[in-house]
Amino acid sequence: MKKLIYSAAVILTLSLAACSNEESYSPQEILNQAMQETSELDSFYGEYKMTMDDGTEILSKQWEKNGKTRVEMVDSTGEESIAVNDGKTLTSYSKTMNEAIIFELGPDVENLVRPTLKEQALRTLEQIKNSHDITIGEEEKIAGHETYHLIAKAKKQNTLIGDIEVWVDKKTWMTLKTITASGDMKITTEFTKFEPNGKIDDSKFTLDIPEDANVKTESFQPIEQLTKQEAVEKLGSFLIFP
Repeated sequence: MKKLIYSAAVILTLSLAACSNEESYSPQEILNQAMQETSELDSFYGEYKMTMDDGTEILSKQWEKNGKTRVEMVDSTGEESIAVNDGKTLTSYSKTMNEAIIFELGPDVENLVRPTLKEQALRTLEQIKNSHDITIGEEEKIAGHETYHLIAKAKKQNTLIGDIEVWVDKKTWMTLKTITASGDMKITTEFTKFEPNGKIDDSKFTLDIPEDANVKTESFQPIEQLTKQEAVEKLGSFLIFP
């Protein structure tokens, strides 16, 4: 069931960062300029691979359209899973285990507006601007698309957020490759295919679960916002980070 929850979480968030290679400007100035030239991304289909230092590999296919998402994954052990967010429910199904977990999003969650790609890029840069030295790398083609390349090196060792490299499509601001290093773990995620604003049938966001599958239904609620003091009262002393 943990793997089902993990695969569901994959399609809830999208972390981004970006930049360019004009050395006469700061990364922030280039970021602001580049954002003025990007186009809207209403839908996309992509294929990508996540590779970890321990040899684990996950191959994924992803469809996204108007806030709806479908992700199909297979890992290096051959385990297959599918996660679908149709706007009302978030369903994760393991073909290998024949188990599914369905999160009922509810009206409060349905009405939440996910930040745009540009907003997420700015937030990521804001989070690391003081803890990392940010430089501009060489532009590359990833999955056939021209990208901006941002390199963020942590100023201190053994930090919670380690070194990060990000390659972002110039036209749509979609992150096409990331390399993250934290502690002894290094994770690389790279798109091998990226097709923006293509036609995707709505049936792709329907998941048919076998009748003999073990199904669990949960209610998904927005995370409660707490002040620092309220969090301490509930949890006791703990490590605080952005």
